[in-house]
Amino acid sequence: MPLARPAQPFGPWQTCCNRFRRWARDGTWARLLARFQTEADAAQDIDWLVSIDSTVVRAHQHAAGARPSPGASGEPADHAIERSPGRLTTKIHLAADGQCRPLALLVSAGHRHDSLYFEAVMNGIRVPRSGPGRPRCRPVQVSADCAYSSRTIRTYLRRRGIKATNRGQGAAEWRAEHGASTPAE
Repeated sequence: MPLARPAQPFGPWQTCCNRFRRWARDGTWARLLARFQTEADAAQDIDWLVSIDSTVVRAHQHAAGARPSPGASGEPADHAIERSPGRLTTKIHLAADGQCRPLALLVSAGHRHDSLYFEAVMNGIRVPRSGPGRPRCRPVQVSADCAYSSRTIRTYLRRRGIKATNRGQGAAEWRAEHGASTPAE
C-alpha cells in the first residue's frame, strides 16, 4: 500500500517530514500539547477519569542498522527499540482523560511489561494552569487493564489518594454508578 501523500498546500512530503522531525526535536509538539491541556483545564473540560494502557508497535526493518545522527540529543542510545521474537518492536504507553485526549506518553522497549512503566506514565501527567499555581498531576480515578493490577501499583494509587478501576473488574459498576452506557457484549 503506498504511503499517503500530504495535500498540495503543505508542499512536498519531504518538507512535511522534515518539519515534523524538527518540531519533535525542538519541543514544539510538547508545547502545543501543554497549551491545549491548559486551555481545556481552564474551561474545566478535562475528564479526570484517566485510562492508561500501552500498545506494541513494530519498528521499520531499517531501524536495526540505523546509526544515531550526530545532532540527536536527549534520545536514548537504543531509541526504545528492542528485538522481540523475530522482529524489532517498541511500546507506547499512554495516559488519556475520559474523552480519550492524551495527558502523558512514554515510549519504551517493546518486550517490557506494562506495569514497569506505570509510575513513570502517571508522573508524566502534568496539566499546566492558565494562571498562577502548580500543574495538576493527580487524576480522580485511574482505569486500567489487568496488566496494571499489581500490589505495588494499587499501593501507589492508594498513597496518592486515587481511586482505581480495573477494566473487567468493576468497570461495569463504575458505569452504572455514573450513568454511563455499558458496551454491547
